[in-house]
Amino acid sequence: MHHSFQLASALDAANVTRVLDLLRTVPGIRGVHAPAGAAHVEVAFDDSLTSVHQMGKLLEEHGYPPVAPQQRSHTCCGGCGGH
Repeated sequence: MHHSFQLASALDAANVTRVLDLLRTVPGIRGVHAPAGAAHVEVAFDDSLTSVHQMGKLLEEHGYPPVAPQQRSHTCCGGCGGH
């Protein structure tokens, strides 16, 4: 499986190394990519050995909290009467 974690802040080069090293300790991680200057981490993993929840919790515990995905909103024309 693949997952992209959106982090609360962008990572500098030193923090990229820390995040990569941290996630690579998790059983089932097949690949990790985190570009310096970006606020996201891409992870390929075996979902029978780990989960998005476990990885997110680990990131948060080490000071790299993921942010919740934004709820998509839409504008309503009212044509359906709210149904």
